[in-house]
Amino acid sequence: IAFDIGQALHDLDEQWRGVFQNLRSHFRIAYVKDWKRCARFVPFGPGEIGPSGFFKLLRDANYSAPVSMHTEYEWAGKDNPKTRAALLTALRRDLKTLQTWLSQA
Repeated sequence: IAFDIGQALHDLDEQWRGVFQNLRSHFRIAYVKDWKRCARFVPFGPGEIGPSGFFKLLRDANYSAPVSMHTEYEWAGKDNPKTRAALLTALRRDLKTLQTWLSQA
């Protein structure tokens, strides 16, 4: 199973924890994208994933499979062109936030 915490928060709200607990032994990859109510998917950090406790649950489940970053937000900005440089900037920023979340879990 690929567990997508951003999608779980979007679709299941607080019920995502029960789904996580029921399926965790079957996880083979964790997808990460940040979600913020009323704003959709956002850059890593201002959404609900950081404070959700998701990464602590992964740690407590001894999760050791891959974590896949998903960039499903307007990473270049609405008025900026989608360039390779802009994408790399967004990915590096998100990676830094992801590393912080993982280290604090």
